Amino acid sequence: MRLISLLLASAAVLAAQAPPAAEPKAAASNLATENLPVLDESLLQTKWFGPGIAFQKADSVDMYWIKPGLNLSGSTLAFEAWDDPVFLRPGRDSKDKERSQKLSDSFPGLLMRGLEPAFGQKIKESKRDGDFVLVGRVVDANAKSTAARFFTPYAIGAAETVTWDFKSLDGKSHEVVAAFHHRVVSATAMSTIDSKIGKWLKEFGPFLTDKIAH
Repeated sequence: MRLISLLLASAAVLAAQAPPAAEPKAAASNLATENLPVLDESLLQTKWFGPGIAFQKADSVDMYWIKPGLNLSGSTLAFEAWDDPVFLRPGRDSKDKERSQKLSDSFPGLLMRGLEPAFGQKIKESKRDGDFVLVGRVVDANAKSTAARFFTPYAIGAAETVTWDFKSLDGKSHEVVAAFHHRVVSATAMSTIDSKIGKWLKEFGPFLTDKIAH
């Protein structure tokens, strides 16, 4: 009996010392996510998009990545509500935060209307329940007054800016299939952020359609 007791006690000690099998994988996964690069002066944090995304630059969008072989022709793209704004650049005030929230609320509609002419009959649009989903977040905004841009156009710090991330996910698997990061600047009183976004969409729409609807 004493021998059996000793064997059982030894087995219990060894079991207690052995780590759970799933923990090393989980730790490695978390470490990989934390070590993803930060770009665009810390405004592009790639961990929001996930691993395996290699951004590149284009004339129509600051940074983008599209999954090889992606084709949304005949699919429905749902423009869902955006995440709450995050402020990745220090020193922003309540006016900047208020502007960020308004832009976040309006971006799904702005993108939906702005991309519709380029999508045409190739990609259907929806406010919910799509084969693919588009979501985003504002990561920085500098809400300068019209007066400041009128009296000191193009001056450092006088420009109104907004920077945002957005991504498309598979509606079923939630896999990220496309990722984008962009900023617009309104440097004078002759333009607004809204008009700059509208102008950008006219360029970005055909670019995006060519990339994802073959």
